[in-house]
Amino acid sequence: MVPDAASALGAVGNEAPSSSRDLLREILDRIERIEAYLATVQLLVAQSTDPTHLSIEGAARALGMSVKTVRHRIAAGTITLETIPGSNRRGIAIDALYKGWWVPLAVARTAVEEERHELARLKEKNR
Repeated sequence: MVPDAASALGAVGNEAPSSSRDLLREILDRIERIEAYLATVQLLVAQSTDPTHLSIEGAARALGMSVKTVRHRIAAGTITLETIPGSNRRGIAIDALYKGWWVPLAVARTAVEEERHELARLKEKNR
């Protein structure tokens, strides 16, 4: 990946890339942004079903580790399993897993839609 592809672009916004190198840098920048969006997909799915907590299995998927490892971390006290307010269920607070790095669903949807429109605009422009 290109380090700091946004600054390498030179021309940002509505200007057309001046060369194939600029176009490639712009594409690489878009790919980096899409990769960042994909990294949050699991969180967004979890948020749409339970806005505050994940099950042990859900936490394992979101963290990319096994259920057994999450259970070991709960036993060690590095992850806290708590009762979900207003229910008898237990879960792991999403904020505790991501230390405040949490994307509200409405904001994420808006960002993804804006990116889709921008990619469509670029495709149309480069035809």
